[in-house]
Amino acid sequence: MASRLFGDAIDYLAVRIFNRRYLPFGLQPKNCAMTPNGAIYFHKSCCLPDFAAGSEHARHWFMHEMVHVWQHQLGYPVRLRGAVRIGLSYRYVLALDKTLSDYNM
Repeated sequence: MASRLFGDAIDYLAVRIFNRRYLPFGLQPKNCAMTPNGAIYFHKSCCLPDFAAGSEHARHWFMHEMVHVWQHQLGYPVRLRGAVRIGLSYRYVLALDKTLSDYNM
């Protein structure tokens, strides 16, 4: 699924998906995935064995996290940027006149 968007821009063999939280002590909500270091951490209640076979929402969510994998592999400081943005809204509107770099990068 991801290769259709990213092609060979991601080292897929390096990607790990965990069915556990990244943050300790319940600091990461159940409905929040985190991808701070090139690995994706879904809460066990949200992690699917095959996101490609999941709902449209699950596929979108997985691809969103794969963008963070791609950013990490390009050297973007995903963990640092996530730490700086704690508590800030993650909602955005896609606009035809904007590029990817216009969206919080």
